[in-house]
Amino acid sequence: LGQYVTGAIMLSGLFFYDIFWVFGTDVMVTVAMNFDAPIKLQFPRLATDPDTSIQFSILGLGDIVIPGIFIALLLRFDRSQADQAGATTSVGAEFNKPLFNATIISYVL
Repeated sequence: LGQYVTGAIMLSGLFFYDIFWVFGTDVMVTVAMNFDAPIKLQFPRLATDPDTSIQFSILGLGDIVIPGIFIALLLRFDRSQADQAGATTSVGAEFNKPLFNATIISYVL
């Protein structure tokens, strides 16, 4: 990625793409439930009725991996900016991470 804006636009597009295919159709849920592979994380839901079977919430690995790659790229970008400014000289040196910190906080919230 050449710019932060490009990555943010791509993530926003993937966000709306995911909303459409998960909530607008039943394609993603059907595939996730019928495909027996490590492509999803399942978390048990709190039961409101004690007689019902356990139901699970599903989180796709793409919902974790794609933003994680973007955050890792931002950390590398912050490091390259610090290197260009002459702020870092060694491998373990501390440097400012404004884009990384802002994005990781936004992702957690």
